[in-house]
Order: sequence, then structure tokens, then C-alpha cells
Amino acid sequence: MARKTEEITGRLAKMPTAILADALEALSLPDAAMSHPIRCLAGERFAGRARTLQKVPLPTNAGHAEIAPQTGNLLYELIDDCRDGEVLVLAGGGELRSANFGGNLAEPAAILGVAAVVTDGALRDTGDFRNLGLTAFAAASSPMSSRGKFATIAADVPVQCGGVRVCPGDYIAGDADGVIVIGPAHIEAVLDACDRFLGKDAAIRNELASGETLVTAMRRHPKR
Repeated sequence: MARKTEEITGRLAKMPTAILADALEALSLPDAAMSHPIRCLAGERFAGRARTLQKVPLPTNAGHAEIAPQTGNLLYELIDDCRDGEVLVLAGGGELRSANFGGNLAEPAAILGVAAVVTDGALRDTGDFRNLGLTAFAAASSPMSSRGKFATIAADVPVQCGGVRVCPGDYIAGDADGVIVIGPAHIEAVLDACDRFLGKDAAIRNELASGETLVTAMRRHPKR
């Protein structure tokens, strides 16, 4: 299983998210691109399998102990349990005023081999992420800490992040265009479709380099 995951992740890492989105559409699978505000704040592209954490913003009149008294260490436990190449997906309800992850946690995550951190909220210490070589995608950055601002509800459960459902073990990839989530049941079909599309793109480029017109090349190799 680990070897199969590694092979799939290796293929996924080579695929632009735009091609992945085209493959999902061609296979009549749901749109699984996270919403536009989630963008790369550190690093470049990434691919891996998701480990999820659900957070909720705290109300002004209650603390973590009142909302979720038994879950204070869940994020630390999740980071400890991450395998090399996995992706932390932090669903925080889109709260942007305070960061829900920062440099103090980025360092152990990087040491343990986490491939990327993705959140629908804000991150801080983005320079630390860059120095650590840890890729980070978020809806915003903020200097404000999460202390007293969030309650951690559950780990390794289905979450909604950037308008997309993310389940533990889903494949997830990100680049300059955004973040795409693909379930294990569909990942190989999606990657095979991507290979076909990239093959057609290469054939079109070769014909253009040989002096063929774009119209003729596109007719011979319809992309979709």
C-alpha cells in the first residue's frame, strides 16, 4: 500500500492542477478545486495524501475548555502521527483575523516530513515556512496568534476547506493555479486522463514545430 501511494503521489506531483481539473471534468467528476482565495504563501507545488483537522472560531464568551475540553492536543498528536509526504489540511471556518498555524508548529511538521500545510484560514510566520522548505497554501496571512481564538474539534475526519470536502487519505495537489482534491477511488483514472491530455499537447507542439497550422494540429488532436 505504501509503495502504491508513493507511485501515485509521484505521478500526481508532475501534473499541473489545470490538467487535473480538465481530467475531472472529462470524467464527469465533481469540481474539486478549492476556492480562489487559497493561494501559495510559501514554497511551490506539492502533492500528497490528506490528514485533516477541524477547527472552529471561539465565541467571545467561551474558551476551548467550554467548547471542546478533550481535544486541546489534537493538532500536536496529528503532527506527531504524520507520515513523510502527507499534507495537513486545516479547516478553520474561513476565519482570517487570526492565524491558525505558524512557525512554532511548522518546524516540527517539516522535521517529520509533512509535504504542505493547507488552510481556508490564515497562517503566520510565513518566512519560517520558506526557510524550512515547507510549502504553505492559505487564504491569508496574519500576525495574530490563534491563542484563545479557535477550538480544535476533531482530527482525521471529513472537513470542508475552501468549499471542497476533504477526507483523510484523499490525494491533494497544489501549484500556482490553486489546490485540487481527488478521492482514492478516482485518482488513477484522473492521472491516466492527464497523461492522455499531456500526450495530445506534446503532439500539437510537435506538429506546430514542423510547420503545421494550429487549426490542422487541433483537428488531428482534439484535446477534450
